[in-house]
Amino acid sequence: MASHGTEAAEASAGAGFVFKWSKEQTATFIKMRGDNESLFTGAKFSAAIAWRTVLEDMGLQGSVTPLQAKKKWDNLKKRYKDCKYPGSGEGVVVICIRYEVALPEHKTQLSHR
Repeated sequence: MASHGTEAAEASAGAGFVFKWSKEQTATFIKMRGDNESLFTGAKFSAAIAWRTVLEDMGLQGSVTPLQAKKKWDNLKKRYKDCKYPGSGEGVVVICIRYEVALPEHKTQLSHR
C-alpha cells in the first residue's frame, strides 16, 4: 500500500499539467503492459502497484500517476475495439492499422483485457 507521501507526490504529478504521450511512448506503454501481464493479478491494489512498476520502468513515475496509466490503458483498449469492430463511419481504420503495424505481438493485449 502506498504511503501518504507517495500518494501526495502522485497526486501532484498530474495536478499541474496533462501529460502528452508520444507515439513511441504509447507503443512502449502497450508493450510494457503486455510484458508485465503477470503483475495484473486482479488482487486488491495489484493494478496500482503494476501500473507504478510500468511507469517506473518507462521513467514516467513523476509525470503520470497509476490512475492516469489505467485510464490511458482503458482508452487504448476502447479505441482499439472501436476500430476493430466499427459500428459505422469512416476514419477508424487508420488508427487500427497503426496499432496493428506497430504492435502486432501485443494486439491481443488490447483486444481481451
